[in-house]
Amino acid sequence: MKKTEKKEASSKKSLKNKSNNKSKKTKKTKKLLSYKKTKKYKSHKLNKVIKSEKYKKYLQNRIKYNIHKYKTGSYKSKKQAIAISYNQTNNYFNLY
Repeated sequence: MKKTEKKEASSKKSLKNKSNNKSKKTKKTKKLLSYKKTKKYKSHKLNKVIKSEKYKKYLQNRIKYNIHKYKTGSYKSKKQAIAISYNQTNNYFNLY
């Protein structure tokens, strides 16, 4: 009988601890965290950076460079060269 009572008491304590941990975060932080995870926040950040002049210039230079590499035989197609340019630009601006 004593062993089963101890198990029940310990399980009740663990349930209380779990519920206390969940309530520690405030409502504001929960809202902010959920907002940052949404696509709207990410797309807003992307649009802000992509519209900048630095991004456009860097992308143009990367496309020129990678098209030149395509002509020398480094890439299979122009599509691949352009895709790599976008990827390099996004990595440079830490978008992904």
